[in-house]
Amino acid sequence: MNSEKLSYSIVLCTYNNYKMLEETLLSLSKIETGGISVTLTVVNNNSTDATQEIIKDAKKKIPFKVKDIFEKRPGLAIARNTGVRNSNSEIIIFTDDDILFEKDFLVQIDRTFRKSKCSATGSKIILKYPNEKLNWLTSRIDYMYGSLDLGDKDKKFPEGTTPLGPCMAVRSALFEKYGYFNEELGLKGTHETLLRGEETELIERLMKGGEIVYYSANSVVYHVMKEERVTKAWFLERFIHSGKLEGKNHKAFLFYWWASLVKLIIANLLVTFGTLIGNEGVAFYARCKAVYFFNIVKAYE
Repeated sequence: MNSEKLSYSIVLCTYNNYKMLEETLLSLSKIETGGISVTLTVVNNNSTDATQEIIKDAKKKIPFKVKDIFEKRPGLAIARNTGVRNSNSEIIIFTDDDILFEKDFLVQIDRTFRKSKCSATGSKIILKYPNEKLNWLTSRIDYMYGSLDLGDKDKKFPEGTTPLGPCMAVRSALFEKYGYFNEELGLKGTHETLLRGEETELIERLMKGGEIVYYSANSVVYHVMKEERVTKAWFLERFIHSGKLEGKNHKAFLFYWWASLVKLIIANLLVTFGTLIGNEGVAFYARCKAVYFFNIVKAYE
């Protein structure tokens, strides 16, 4: 294992979510640092609730340095870029205001960086539901919540897979080389733009440049799901947005339209099949894929 000592900044962006933010900060106050140099940078993205008071209180309890930054311009990508520009550590870890952490999550990320000499990492993300998981909600679609589990061993991310926003880390020098988060993408306040996924787009840039991106299997965080998001309507809306984005990105390729049309027909048949056999999980998964492919096809009009 590489013996280099690395410094870390944890960039946590938040907007009007003070109750869950308090739990997230409490969880961070209990992590093991193992002698690692770490700074927490909390970016308040123009919150109007009790967020600032929660941050102020947390600064008294967290046993390592905490920076408090106010970013008036709305947008998660903007807030993340502000966090990057206000960090001076070698590694920047990005997380959200609805995440809980295993105590050794930082130590494990450090281990992965030093062992693999990679450029970026993504942690294992386990979903934490408010109630018992529903029959219609299967592992085929819950990745939309930011679930990520590639097993129990560190490895390079497989093609087509990337770290996710709830917990990913990037060497800070790469932002100067490849650019920052695309501020046209992602959440803006409580509203979603059509084009989400600024973290995925950044990682894909790094991968195209030949950078090594690793899955840190033993760095584990928990994504706490809000009750209002665990609904069929929420999922369908996400698949609609994803279909529109995919259609826009592939509009120049006519074969993609034909392929999507075929998959749309198959998905609708699966909806019928799942309904007939009484399998709600299969039926709803197929329905989500049907609206996804429908919006790809529609983008060609």
